[in-house]
Parts: sequence; structure tokens; C-alpha cells
Amino acid sequence: LRTLLELKDNKQAKKLLTEYLSQENSDEKKDNYMLARILFIFILTKEGNYEFAELELRSLKRFLLKQQNSSKFEKNCISFLSKLISNPEKEKLKSTISAFITSCNILKKIPHESSNFFCFDFAAHLNSYFK
Repeated sequence: LRTLLELKDNKQAKKLLTEYLSQENSDEKKDNYMLARILFIFILTKEGNYEFAELELRSLKRFLLKQQNSSKFEKNCISFLSKLISNPEKEKLKSTISAFITSCNILKKIPHESSNFFCFDFAAHLNSYFK
């Protein structure tokens, strides 16, 4: 998945994420499940598919409400995705991405939050992904 994202092969990355998310009991693996859903929404916004991204984001918010123990990283991702979807203009995009990268860099220094960056470093990837 990481390689597909770095190659900007969104079609294959979405296919892989969809396969993972549709596996039986994938939601029981909360950390991976959350990251997969967040990445899926990132890809949708990159493709400009804001309507579908918004639907997925609403679903993700409902899922997080049921969990009742969201990490700061997950909350930051929800806020970031909401801003991307509601203000996709280039001028707003740069400041939104910059603020998210800054928050990610702070979270990387917190032991219980840094594990969110083990599989995939969102901040590092965003520097090139949304250009």
C-alpha cells in the first residue's frame, strides 16, 4: 500500500484498501481499520471526489463515536479531512496541510500517539501528495 501511495497509483491503492475494509472482522483491528479508512478518504479528496469523501467521513465519524476512545491523531485526521472536503481551493489547501503536518509532528513526540505513524507517516507523505 505504501508503495502504491508513493507512486501515486490511487486506483490500485483504493482497490487494496477496499479489499481490506471489506474483509470479515476488519473493524475488530481498530488501529489498522481506522488508518485504512482515513487513507481511503485522503485518496478520495486527492481525486476530487468530495461527495463520496464526505459520505465516508460521516461514516467514519459515526464509527468513532461508537468507539468512545479516539486518539488525538484520529481526531486531528477527522478535522483535517473535514477542512479538505469543505475548502478544497488551492489557497486554503496549503495552510490546511501545513497545520496538519505541524500537528502530526507534535503527535510523533508523544509515545502513545507515535504508534499511529508506524505503518504510514501521513505528515511526510502529504508534503508531496497534495502538490
